[in-house]
Amino acid sequence: MTVVFLFPGQGVQRQNMGVELFARFPALTEAASAALGYDLRELCADEERLAQTRYTQPATYVVSALALRAAREDGLSPDVALGHSLGEYNALEAAGVFGFLEGLELVRLRADITSQAAVGAMTAVQGLAEETVCEALGDPRVRGVEAVNFNSPTQTVLAGPESALASAEQLMRDLGAADVRRLAITGAFHSSHMREAAADFGARLERFSFEEPAIPVVSNLTARPHSAADIAGALVRHVHSPVRWHQSVTWVVENFQDVSFHQPGVSQVLVRMLRQIPAAANLLSAAAGGAR
Repeated sequence: MTVVFLFPGQGVQRQNMGVELFARFPALTEAASAALGYDLRELCADEERLAQTRYTQPATYVVSALALRAAREDGLSPDVALGHSLGEYNALEAAGVFGFLEGLELVRLRADITSQAAVGAMTAVQGLAEETVCEALGDPRVRGVEAVNFNSPTQTVLAGPESALASAEQLMRDLGAADVRRLAITGAFHSSHMREAAADFGARLERFSFEEPAIPVVSNLTARPHSAADIAGALVRHVHSPVRWHQSVTWVVENFQDVSFHQPGVSQVLVRMLRQIPAAANLLSAAAGGAR
């Protein structure tokens, strides 16, 4: 069996998230709090602060990293790792590309830089083919709105200036979208609006080094595995480029045998999303049939 770990990104944050993990791994929690300069337990209890990008990203990274350690202690380790957006840093940490605290420093830098550039918003569109969505974005009324997350063939996330995004939301409803939902994210992430932030981030990456992944980590950018030589450049482009999620999941299913997906921690949003990705949905159906 090929065990695939999935790590979520910004948007999964919830008040009091990670409480059990903080108690289970107090030394790592204290080390992370010291590195960040604030108490993670207090932060995660404060819903208003937790919703702010500069805090959301480090907190989400730490909770996912602790969930990885809990899974390993409980006897389950990944053979392959994928992370959605911010979660890619957890996938890389799981593969030994960098250590826990080094990954936290990368995420803190990313959070600080992107929060300063955080203008605009993001919206999830459900029930329209991605080709239909992308074609509709050629409408001049929605100039500046881009498709930034390809979560499934029929779920695409848009990002852009708030006024243009509101027009795009109405356009998607007019086209027959099953659901159009504004996300709890402040910023047009993974879009060209983040190019300056990406350049700033890239300049600060020069002091970091990256090891060869010990297990395959499938890149959001290319839907193919990372190599040590491409990681720095990929993380920079990752800031202003779309997340090719369903393409990444499909590549895993097509290239590994007996795939079993797991999302460490409480949130199972990525596991639920697998049902919308044909290659993974077929795999899940076959597994359910075999279990009867």
